[in-house]
Amino acid sequence: MSDEFEQDKENLGLALARVYRLIAKVVSKLPIPIALPGGPVYDSTEIVPATIRVTEIIEEQPIPQDLQVLIWGGCLHWIAAAHLFDRWLKTQEHVTTLEVQINLVAAGDAIIDAAAELMLMIDELDE
Repeated sequence: MSDEFEQDKENLGLALARVYRLIAKVVSKLPIPIALPGGPVYDSTEIVPATIRVTEIIEEQPIPQDLQVLIWGGCLHWIAAAHLFDRWLKTQEHVTTLEVQINLVAAGDAIIDAAAELMLMIDELDE
């Protein structure tokens, strides 16, 4: 395998982990906290199903619908990126790296917006 492939693999893997950590942090701060698997090494056989589960139960949270949608959308984009990353590891198609990247950007944006909304909601409850 080429050095470029190895570098891309490392960069995309780190980006996937970074956005996953954001998702895990946000859902852990919900009124009904959701604990996602964590640790220094992520096991995709655990974290992908756990993130899918978030999309299935987020509507049960006592939070505004717009916040639910942000978390739901961020998780779905992250799940798509994770699946595409697995595909890219097998095919090494350049376009697939772009698909992973665009889904990670969308996931990160949604989760960052969700974090901001959640912090505002928590601040309002503290007042």
